Amino acid sequence: MSGGSLEYACHEMAEIGRRVSARAQTPLHRAFATHLDLVATALHDLEWMLSGDIGEGAEVDAIKACIGEHAEFQQLIVEARMTAATLDEAIKQADAIGAFRRLGDAVLKKVEVNG
Repeated sequence: MSGGSLEYACHEMAEIGRRVSARAQTPLHRAFATHLDLVATALHDLEWMLSGDIGEGAEVDAIKACIGEHAEFQQLIVEARMTAATLDEAIKQADAIGAFRRLGDAVLKKVEVNG
């Protein structure tokens, strides 16, 4: 195995970072170029991990350096909220058609039969 699982996107990202850095006109531009360099490093490490060149977990530090220490937890919270909203909507729809009542009736019948 030897990289390539992300088509070496890290090299292109690194080059973009170099171009932005070379043309940067403000501290914000330079900060963005630094961020692109962090993205390139994270992409490199992720690609190597996905290709089996480095062990699972070896990419974590580079990714956290790029997106922040707590980004993973923030993402999990976003996903949990989306799942909760989807579940709430499904419960409302089930209530609207009486699905819980029918389910409850089926459970009661099963209990009566199995005694």
